Amino acid sequence: MTPLSQTSSSENVAFMKGAIVRIHLKDFMTYNEVELIPGPNLNWILGPNGNGKSAIVSAICLGMAGKPSTIARASSLSCYVRHGVSKAIINIELHNSGGQKFLVTREITLDNKSAWKYQGKPVSSAQIEDVIRKLNIQVDNLCLFLPQEQVQNFSRLKDKQLLIGTMKAVGKPELEEQFEELTKMQGQLGNESLNQEKDELELKKLQDENKRWESDVKSFKERETLKANVKYLEKKKVWLINQQVFD
Repeated sequence: MTPLSQTSSSENVAFMKGAIVRIHLKDFMTYNEVELIPGPNLNWILGPNGNGKSAIVSAICLGMAGKPSTIARASSLSCYVRHGVSKAIINIELHNSGGQKFLVTREITLDNKSAWKYQGKPVSSAQIEDVIRKLNIQVDNLCLFLPQEQVQNFSRLKDKQLLIGTMKAVGKPELEEQFEELTKMQGQLGNESLNQEKDELELKKLQDENKRWESDVKSFKERETLKANVKYLEKKKVWLINQQVFD
């Protein structure tokens, strides 16, 4: 096993809960066996092309319950098993400031199946996903974990997607919840504004109709007044004719 670097006990204080403190791979891609010991701050892996740098990134993703589609490097798990062997093993230790380190193990076989262990004991993939979620590890968030094969997809993210990814990366779930609530309220406000515009248009339509009816009513009243005057004059005419006869 080839260690990448070593950390002192004083450096451990700087590790955040859930930070990777050890990666051990066996028969994974081009590696027979390798062990990496990251430091608490910035870590670099340098080497020529084809030397296994991307394999480390792939191992981190798959070891943290990620899927091959997240890496976008190979379509099936069996592609990550070293040629000539039947299975690959990924061991990742995560820092735990409260006690024993978290150890996640994934065994990948040529028939595209996985077997999981947590602290050395067999568990389901759902249990591992729950552990990863509680530690706020997000290998599916391109704002936090960006394999080189996904750089093009990252450049296509819209502003809203980048904002949500950044809020998730900050590690405060309430930010995303508040954002979704604000988005919902904005949508409701937009609907209310739209309804108000519709109501105003309907009101104007009714007001225009009311004006037309007022004109019709006025004409009707004038006509009725004229009819009444005609009747009055006709009666008066008859009275005048009769008066002339008797005179």
